[in-house]
Amino acid sequence: MSDNRNSRWVLVPAALVIVVVLFVQTLWAEKALPRLVITHVTVIDTRTGQLLVDRNVIIQGDRIVSVDPATSAFSGSDVLINGRGKYVIPGLWDCHVHLSWTTESALPLFTALGITEVRDLGGKLSRD
Repeated sequence: MSDNRNSRWVLVPAALVIVVVLFVQTLWAEKALPRLVITHVTVIDTRTGQLLVDRNVIIQGDRIVSVDPATSAFSGSDVLINGRGKYVIPGLWDCHVHLSWTTESALPLFTALGITEVRDLGGKLSRD
């Protein structure tokens, strides 16, 4: 039984080291990606109903990290997209779809229309 205990004490620190290394690699990978900055765009704030005019939307990896006034500075490594005259809105919901009739073939169309979430009403629950 003491051999079992010793092997556990070896495996636990080894697993912890692997988790830490993977976490650090993930952080480095995200930092290595250039930030994407959509400049001078109008943001529609759906919570307040207000238009936030002349903003920079800063995206790191797959996350929006900040929405700042367009006077904010950005680095030379940032990838810039001129959003002047354009609008940014959150992903839309379509709350009445029937995916069992259209199948997954409708999903690219939803995405192209800015719909990121759907609610399937009255569809078949099985695929037979």
